Amino acid sequence: MKIKILFLVNHKDDNQYSMLKYASIHKAMISRKNNKGYIFDYLHINNIVFNSSTNIIIRRINKYILFPIYLLFKSLRYDLIHISDQGNAYLANFIFNKKIIITCHDMILFKLKVTKLRDKLLKKFNLLGLKKANHIIAVSKNTKKDIKKYQKKNIKISHIYQLIPHIKYINANRQVKEKYILHIGNHLYKNRYLALEFINLLIKKKITKYKLVCVGEIRNQERNYIKRNSLQKYIQFFQNISDKKIFSLYKFSSYVIITSNYEGFGVPVIETYHHKKKLLSSTNGSLKEIVIPDFRIKKYTKYGFFNLFK
Repeated sequence: MKIKILFLVNHKDDNQYSMLKYASIHKAMISRKNNKGYIFDYLHINNIVFNSSTNIIIRRINKYILFPIYLLFKSLRYDLIHISDQGNAYLANFIFNKKIIITCHDMILFKLKVTKLRDKLLKKFNLLGLKKANHIIAVSKNTKKDIKKYQKKNIKISHIYQLIPHIKYINANRQVKEKYILHIGNHLYKNRYLALEFINLLIKKKITKYKLVCVGEIRNQERNYIKRNSLQKYIQFFQNISDKKIFSLYKFSSYVIITSNYEGFGVPVIETYHHKKKLLSSTNGSLKEIVIPDFRIKKYTKYGFFNLFK
């Protein structure tokens, strides 16, 4: 008798680039392997009603109410459920009498002090979901250490570094004419504001041959900083772009800068090494595990650091 496994993936419309990539890698591995004795099904969190709607209220009703009810009945057909993102751990509360595995990429939600009722409820139900798991996969040693602060002592946690696909194709269309420093991600913990301060300091040092290229939506605070310091011609933003375009940005960059206050793993680090680019990185969270020491920087303005860019 074959063991039936359901692999749960993030809602596509949430545009969670790293989580979707993680899931797609697993899907590719599953399809390539000769899985005798197992049946794998791959399911995105999706809208149960108004399937094509992009309205945020409708999506939240589907994601947090209707889809969990749907999963309650869907899960009855399976022996094991693998939730691929701790941000969806709340779904474990709707699964009964089944083995549950949850991949935990980071514990940022649990570390942050949240004030909105929705965030408080999500934080509570995700924590309950993690406690219900039979097994947790942590993508780094640092994440495993963080999980232990919030979980019961007898829960099984495995540390498995996140897989990164081998990139066979890179879009060769150059998207930025000038030399540039690349920053990936706009979540608060990515600390992009520091990257803006960094390019501003370069300009004040009369080093003006580099632009800062940012991938991700621009925040009002960042927009105001750019305007206040007249940085418009030195900064370029790309939003909602494909993997091919992101790979192209890596390919033609001079440096990649990572300013994160915390990272559960640090996919941009591995992608930077894959593209053989120079990396400037903080060492917060799990970054100290994967960043080569010569590239670690604690404070950008010390030790004649700006000589690198002349």
